[in-house]
Amino acid sequence: MTNTFVQIGGNLLMLVFAQRAVRYLGRIVTEAAKVVTLLALYYIFPFDFSNTHGLMWLDQVLPILLIIAIVVSALKVLSNGWKLIFRSV
Repeated sequence: MTNTFVQIGGNLLMLVFAQRAVRYLGRIVTEAAKVVTLLALYYIFPFDFSNTHGLMWLDQVLPILLIIAIVVSALKVLSNGWKLIFRSV
């Protein structure tokens, strides 16, 4: 729920202030909130799909997808940080 409010606030900030530095900073904040949310979801992962018919494969696939999403979001944070430092000059 908090991630949703951070996303809304970051997008409103980028809408109001159309400067490049603010846009990159807003992207950093929203992606960092996504990383925190995904990490929390990964640490509380032990979901059990064995009782759901036909979805037992999610027990093996979902942790891998969460790790990939965490890595991609972390790379987006680093990329936008790089752009903030070197492109907004």
